[in-house]
Amino acid sequence: MTTPANRRILLVDDLPSIHEDFNKILCPPAAATDLDAEEAMLFGEPTRTALVRFEIDSAFQGAEALEKVQTSLQADRPYAMAFLDMRMPPGWDGVETAEHLWRADPRLQIVFCTAFSDYAWADVLSRLNPRDRLLILKKPFDTIEVYQFANALTTKWQVTEQAALTMSGLESAVDERTRELVQSREMFRLMAESTNAVPFTLDLTRGCFTFIGAQCVADSGVPESAWKEPGALDVVVPIQTNRAIRQRFDACENGRFEFEAAFSQMNGHRSEVRWTGTCESRSGAKVLRGLMLDITEVRRLGRELAAAQKLESVGRLAAGVAHEINTPVQFVSDNLQFVRTSMTDVAAVIRGYRHLKEAAESSGNVVAAARRAGEAEQAADLDYILENVPLALDSSIEGLGRIATIVRSMKEFAHPDQVQKAFSDLNQAIRSTLVIAHNEYKLVAELHTQFDDLPIVPCFVGEINQVVLNLIVNAAHAISDVVKESGLLGRLDVRTRLDGAEVEISISDTGAGIPESVRPMIFDPFFTTKEVGKGTGQGLAIARNVIVNKHGGTLRFESECGKGTTFFIRLPVKASIETSDAAQAVG
Repeated sequence: MTTPANRRILLVDDLPSIHEDFNKILCPPAAATDLDAEEAMLFGEPTRTALVRFEIDSAFQGAEALEKVQTSLQADRPYAMAFLDMRMPPGWDGVETAEHLWRADPRLQIVFCTAFSDYAWADVLSRLNPRDRLLILKKPFDTIEVYQFANALTTKWQVTEQAALTMSGLESAVDERTRELVQSREMFRLMAESTNAVPFTLDLTRGCFTFIGAQCVADSGVPESAWKEPGALDVVVPIQTNRAIRQRFDACENGRFEFEAAFSQMNGHRSEVRWTGTCESRSGAKVLRGLMLDITEVRRLGRELAAAQKLESVGRLAAGVAHEINTPVQFVSDNLQFVRTSMTDVAAVIRGYRHLKEAAESSGNVVAAARRAGEAEQAADLDYILENVPLALDSSIEGLGRIATIVRSMKEFAHPDQVQKAFSDLNQAIRSTLVIAHNEYKLVAELHTQFDDLPIVPCFVGEINQVVLNLIVNAAHAISDVVKESGLLGRLDVRTRLDGAEVEISISDTGAGIPESVRPMIFDPFFTTKEVGKGTGQGLAIARNVIVNKHGGTLRFESECGKGTTFFIRLPVKASIETSDAAQAVG
């Protein structure tokens, strides 16, 4: 903000002639100004009139001057300066007038105009204590002196006001910024203390925390002062029970760090913690600054969510599995009913031939017995029974085998959650999952599989089954959206292969493909392109967590709009073995 220009001057003198002279000097007529300018241009002489025009008010006594100053302040049009005569009988003299004017407006610049004074100038200065607001102009004076005094002091008033305004603005800005910082600090404190995030500063060189959040102090039961003592790291984070954390601390290099590790406190409390922050070196000391975030509850909820996802998948597939089981059960039941009926007819034939045997042995009526046996055989249609019963039994055996396969696949798919990895046959796991998901794709796609010979892979096989199921169901839905009710079938390809030290599983569909606009979000939690009620948006997010975070593998996809999508799962065989061994060693 800029202060408006102020060239307002108050002239206080008891002589009217003085007022006329000042007006001629500071407020010359416009014609005189133009004439001086033309004279300067013709003769090369400088203009003799003021280049700056001032606004002058006149007062002939001190009391009148005070009234004008008060009025100007009320109208928000203050005077920048005042010229005062020292003697103004019969009223106040110049010194008393100056005292009154400064009480009304301390910013006013004053010039005493006088040939002599009733006071010693030292007494005047002592009485008024004017600092930088008082100048003295002795009579007689030149025109240029009056002009220069007026120009300099009105400019000074302007600059002083602008500086005060700027300073006020700066002070307001500083006050506002200070309030914001205080609010931010308080908000940070409240946020930090109301969440599981604990701020910390760890000096690894001295082995102590130079700062630790109040929550951690309260939870641990260790006084804050103990955290800050040199060597406290070995007390509050002992290496015997926190080896993983200490190894990560030692391995940190300058820059950002983030890792997750279990934290065992002295009071026996154990939690899963995410450590995140920055590492820096200062004066030869290695310092870590960041947050400890208790993710124990998050991990628990994650496990529950994965279990819920698995149950949801099983529930969604239950009707299909029931149908898959019902079909062989139906024809096994029909075959058994046929065999049972046939056995009744066969029993009648057997009874007829037994009567024939008894007649032959007892010299009875063999001819009649033979006739009845033949009639029984003809009534039973024994040739038909002998031809079709074996076929019915073979069909029943096949149906029971199909049921056994489905049940076995269900058991393998519903593999209980493992504490650590176990060696598994991925090809067999995928076959079982395909059996379970058969009802999802059988009406929309032809299945093509190609399973290369794979080594047994240490993994959480139940979670791998879940990932494969999610991808197969997604592929079936993508194909279904394309073929709809046309009666045509798409194609679903499932392949496995060994590529160096990694196992690759690929699942391809002939759906519409994934639009480019949504590809960056495809693995985000709760993101789905399916209709409401058809997808939760958790399948691919959980799949990525299982493959990437739990198995150290990769999950990616290739998609072409109008042609389809292929998802690739890669699991590091060697790394998986090492991870499994490490898990067993810890257990």
